[in-house]
Amino acid sequence: KHSLIVDVRNNPKSTNEARALVGSLEIASITSSMALIVEGFLSRLIGNFYMKFNEGKYPTKIFTSEEDAIKWINSLEFCE
Repeated sequence: KHSLIVDVRNNPKSTNEARALVGSLEIASITSSMALIVEGFLSRLIGNFYMKFNEGKYPTKIFTSEEDAIKWINSLEFCE
C-alpha cells in the first residue's frame, strides 16, 4: 500500500466522482494513508467538517502546509 499526498490548492472544488473514487474499495486496497493539502484555514475547516461525518477507509488528514503533510505521512510510516 502507498501513502498519498494530494495537493488541491489549485483545484479546490471536489466533484462527486472524485469523492466516490477516493472512497472506493479499489483505491482503499492500494492506499495506506492520505494527506490533503488545501489553501487556507477555511478550506481546511470545511474539509475537516466533511471528514467528521464521512469516515474513510484509511487515515486521512488535511493540511495547509506541504511540510506538515509530509511530516504526518512519515510519522505514520514509521509506526507501521
